Amino acid sequence: AGRLSTHERRMARMAERVQALEAQNMGDKEWFMRGEAKAGARPLNSALEVDLDFERAVRPPPQPTEEITASLEDLICARIAEHNFDDEYVRAAAGGAATDDRDEKVRAEARGLVKLLFAKLDALSHFHFAPKPVIE
Repeated sequence: AGRLSTHERRMARMAERVQALEAQNMGDKEWFMRGEAKAGARPLNSALEVDLDFERAVRPPPQPTEEITASLEDLICARIAEHNFDDEYVRAAAGGAATDDRDEKVRAEARGLVKLLFAKLDALSHFHFAPKPVIE
């Protein structure tokens, strides 16, 4: 084993490098390089010191742009002009529009019928226990 050719020396250095990398891969790793690590498998508050790379389950929100901001401002101004202050969530939970014209008509009719019923009930009791009527 006298003189080695350039190729043989290069191959020997490559073999040493591969051996060192394999030894490094087979050795003990830091807690954050082992995969999922529970609190018991890592030192106290060590997650605060490491820049962790993880995937989020939700999409990131869109970046605000001039167009989006302008459209939001226009929507807000239109709702204020219409006196429409209902939240979208409240409307969706209520099953549609928060106030509907038909619902308002039905409510007004129901109020009138209830007033008529109370007046007849008061007449049956000869207005003996009837409170003073409320004038609207």
